Amino acid sequence: MALDYGQLRVLALRHIKGADADVMAAIAMAESKGVKTAVGGPNTNGTRDYGLWQINEKWREWDTSGFIRAANLLNTEANAKAAGIVFKAQGYKAWSTFNSGAYKKFLSTDPGVVKRVTDLFTDIPVVDTFGDAMGKVKGVADIPGMVTAGVKALGESMLNSTLTAGGFIAAIVMVVLGVVILARRPAMAVVKTATTAVTKGV
Repeated sequence: MALDYGQLRVLALRHIKGADADVMAAIAMAESKGVKTAVGGPNTNGTRDYGLWQINEKWREWDTSGFIRAANLLNTEANAKAAGIVFKAQGYKAWSTFNSGAYKKFLSTDPGVVKRVTDLFTDIPVVDTFGDAMGKVKGVADIPGMVTAGVKALGESMLNSTLTAGGFIAAIVMVVLGVVILARRPAMAVVKTATTAVTKGV
């Protein structure tokens, strides 16, 4: 079974810090499509590339730590550690999919987009499904924030195709519901004022 972007990012974070792990996860997707047993080549020099990050067998000679020399590069953990070693030695340029830009399309699969959208306000946690979104929206006081989050989610999903189907529907509902509530608030305020006045006998 192939690993997805999120799983590859978790692996990368064990050996590479911060935003670099995001790029490295995308590189792995471009290199092997997340298939840990992937074997590439032969290359022009007759060598082959192995595993998730397609580590070239020449690294068995180049790695001064000795880890890659003895590692099973088709093992998930070993390949991730080897990728960390290669990254520290040569950076992104060690991978052709980075140099060609092929990795970029996989960055858009980052599931954190949904979290970044809902972090605009604290009353609604991450939403990936319609049901979850509707369950969290109840009682939210920050209606403008809800509309803003919904619009941002829709915008990012259109640009990057990042939102799940459930999340997309939830974003639409958040926008529509928020707009309806905002539109009704002035009218409800007038009714409430009038009712209070009648009650007090004004």
